[in-house]
Amino acid sequence: MKIAMSAMPLFDGRPAQRDRLPSLPVLLAAICFSASVWGFGAGLDGYSQLAYPVSILGAHGIPHASAFNVVGFVLPGVLMAIVAAGLCRSIASAGALARIGGWILLFSTLAFAALGVFPLHVDDGEATSSRLHIACWSLWWLTTATGGVLLSAGARGWRGGWRIASAVIALLVPWCSVYAPVAWGFALSERIAFGLWFGWWLLAAMQLRRAADQP
Repeated sequence: MKIAMSAMPLFDGRPAQRDRLPSLPVLLAAICFSASVWGFGAGLDGYSQLAYPVSILGAHGIPHASAFNVVGFVLPGVLMAIVAAGLCRSIASAGALARIGGWILLFSTLAFAALGVFPLHVDDGEATSSRLHIACWSLWWLTTATGGVLLSAGARGWRGGWRIASAVIALLVPWCSVYAPVAWGFALSERIAFGLWFGWWLLAAMQLRRAADQP
């Protein structure tokens, strides 16, 4: 029994069912978010994609803010949470690193959805909703980095290059969110961070599907 247990991989990357982590919901979430940012941004006078954060589109006092929060944050976040829940189920029998990483990543999707539940106040950055929005944003990039690195470390069924790429992308999310060069501007670095997040989930979906297709 001890020999069999020691030979068991920490995470073989093979979900019990091949559709546990489909890439379609990730694509739909990314398209929904991107279309919302560009669409609502184009309809807001004076709004520049390279000058203003995404969250301004859903801030109190901005026209159609509630619609943007639902379509731009809540809906994509819920879609990603469904994918994350599938990830957690697919690695339920994996080792500790992979399982903990999966659950932490689930929190990142919930934090993303919560950005639309607690919108910013344009004229009051100290308002409770603004504080909660900033807290959810910080939780989003923190859980993405932590969960992504842990899952990559435990995903022994993934090829070495993919594991490294997964960890690097996960770490780039907080780097772009907090430590990107000032010359980039927060608006650009924030959008890159969101793009990296969706890209990480696409990478994870492809890797788990590849592992499931292996004999």
